Amino acid sequence: MNRSVLTVLTVFILVGVCLPVRAEDISLLISQGRLDEARKALERLGRDSAGTGNALYFRAMLESDAAQSAALLEKALTRKPEARFREDIVFRLAQYYVVTKDLSKAATLIDAELSNSPGAYGDDLGRLRILASEQSRSLSDARRRLDQLQNTMTTADGPRWWLIDQARLSSAEGKPKATQNALQALARQKGGPGLPQALYLLCSNAVEKGRADEAVRWFNLLKESYPNAVGLDALVDKLSGMPTTGSRPDTRAEAATGTYYSVKAGVFSSSDNASAQAGKFRGLKVKVEVVPKNVGGKKYSIVFVGRYKSFDEADKARQQFESQTGEQYQVVAR
Repeated sequence: MNRSVLTVLTVFILVGVCLPVRAEDISLLISQGRLDEARKALERLGRDSAGTGNALYFRAMLESDAAQSAALLEKALTRKPEARFREDIVFRLAQYYVVTKDLSKAATLIDAELSNSPGAYGDDLGRLRILASEQSRSLSDARRRLDQLQNTMTTADGPRWWLIDQARLSSAEGKPKATQNALQALARQKGGPGLPQALYLLCSNAVEKGRADEAVRWFNLLKESYPNAVGLDALVDKLSGMPTTGSRPDTRAEAATGTYYSVKAGVFSSSDNASAQAGKFRGLKVKVEVVPKNVGGKKYSIVFVGRYKSFDEADKARQQFESQTGEQYQVVAR
């Protein structure tokens, strides 16, 4: 390689190394999860740029401690960051204040932002402001704001989230019918945000009212549509804890959804232990199943005993099995 080519390559490398760091580059690195590269890019900023609103915002995004991140965001807000970053700073601070119950600070920040141009986060800030009023027990203010928000939402998914807020606020106001109406209106939607939350709440509410058939219907809709939804196990526990009625089981919902109940006799990381547990029920003339399940990358074996048309039937079987083995089991919907 001749000297002139080496000179050109050397200049190209040096220029590449010395290129100024742009806010767009650091923002892109963070959004792509390339955090180490983003930190190195921040280190290349000059002393004069390190304390700017943009730089402080990026440092906040790379900070793992929530309180320290919030402190950096607060400081960034006073250093005139770019408008696109400023919107995100306000939204993240509003979230932090609501979560940490600093409701007065949340209200002040959000009101100031909404009085100007709320930008891309207008709907979300409005919802956070309603939540801040609700948590501070200013329900009349929350209701006023929610009614206003219904007419000013700009995002396509806004009406769905409005229904979730309507259900939550109606519940806080002691209006169960309005709560149920809002959740059912959302449950009739074909997918989209807010639907799994609505199905979860409908199932949970039905359990609290002792309506087993209704609870199972909502549970199965949630389980079939969102098999990895957070809260499914909690709902199974709630269903298992429902008291028996002593009356003839109403199996209309189960028949319509194809639902049946089993007694869960254990969850085992060892297939041999699962087989041994299943063997305790082989002589009882009931169906015994050992079902493999992958949870968090680990393999487990679940032992299910019986298939029953109603919760009451399964619960009676559970009591019988517990008296025979001295162990405790759960009734689960499948």
